[in-house]
Amino acid sequence: MDLLPEPIRRELDAMLRDGRLTQQDILDGINDLIEQHNLPEDMQLSRSGLNRYATRIESIGKDLRELREVSNALVSQLGDKPTGDLSRMILEIGRTQLFKAMMRQAESPNEEVDIGMVKDAMLAPSAWKRRP
Repeated sequence: MDLLPEPIRRELDAMLRDGRLTQQDILDGINDLIEQHNLPEDMQLSRSGLNRYATRIESIGKDLRELREVSNALVSQLGDKPTGDLSRMILEIGRTQLFKAMMRQAESPNEEVDIGMVKDAMLAPSAWKRRP
């Protein structure tokens, strides 16, 4: 997949996001594009290669959705503009750590990444503010 020209890879990603297409439809469509671009035959996608790529993309998408949920939770707890240097620092550290965790998970799908722990750590300052 990494060797595909950028326009074909973008089309592949768009087809995967579409949700209405089967993997066979995507496989046929991308392999047709590869032929139209006169690329070598060994660049044709295989079913297993497409399935692995689709699984990886879905995993990254899931992580991005989780990151968005965590960010929304942070905004609701800390507000759009966190007050205080500590809140801003924790928010930035948390975002960075969540992104790194997502990338580690994408590179090593079998490695367990505890995104919930990072989320809980990021929400801790708001709990401190509520204490009497």
